[in-house]
Amino acid sequence: MELTLEELNKTIMEMRTKGYLTEALKLADQGLLVALESNNYPYAMDLYYQKILVHHSLGDTLSMVSLIHEYEAICQDYGTTKDLMQYHLVMSLIYDLVGIREKTVEMTKKIYRLCTGATRSYHACSLS
Repeated sequence: MELTLEELNKTIMEMRTKGYLTEALKLADQGLLVALESNNYPYAMDLYYQKILVHHSLGDTLSMVSLIHEYEAICQDYGTTKDLMQYHLVMSLIYDLVGIREKTVEMTKKIYRLCTGATRSYHACSLS
């Protein structure tokens, strides 16, 4: 059975929330390769986000950090308000994990500013 990138992203999110972390990570790796090869940046950003959250659930801060530069570059070039908020959310998680409270607060404030400045406030501010 072949899934679309949208279905794959939803499946990964469900697997992650149900605790099937290694399986979710494998699917996210495969989906991210497909999304990047086809220049499908909206799904690539969603899959980066899911991968980072899986690594967070696994307690793997180093892997989170290793993905963040590519994720940031795609968000800066192609991201919507939602994508930028999700990027700042994972940065907030990383800073919190490494104990840099000031940066955690700074990232949270950026999320708030993006959310309150969004024209589609509820839709843009509901993070997956």
